[in-house]
Amino acid sequence: MPLFMGEYYIASSYNEEENAIAEWYDSENYNSLVIIDEYNRIERYKEMCGDMDVYVMWLTAESRPEEGKKIIFINDKFNAMAQDFVLEHWAIVGFFTG
Repeated sequence: MPLFMGEYYIASSYNEEENAIAEWYDSENYNSLVIIDEYNRIERYKEMCGDMDVYVMWLTAESRPEEGKKIIFINDKFNAMAQDFVLEHWAIVGFFTG
């Protein structure tokens, strides 16, 4: 049995990242997206969201999803904190390297 399995996005360009965010936004399955980006480019993801009703914030140990709100959480590594959040809150993961 795998240690971690689920849906995720892998994007290596601005357009792929933007498309992944748009696809996640249109999905009814996930309200939280955890973007793993070693450069922590939070302003980039805010820009990509444009007019979408999305909150973009850092992932912290205190982070929690909010019912009925789409939230993107940014973290530089897929560390234990990110893994715990994804497993506990059924978030989707995006590995963005563009």
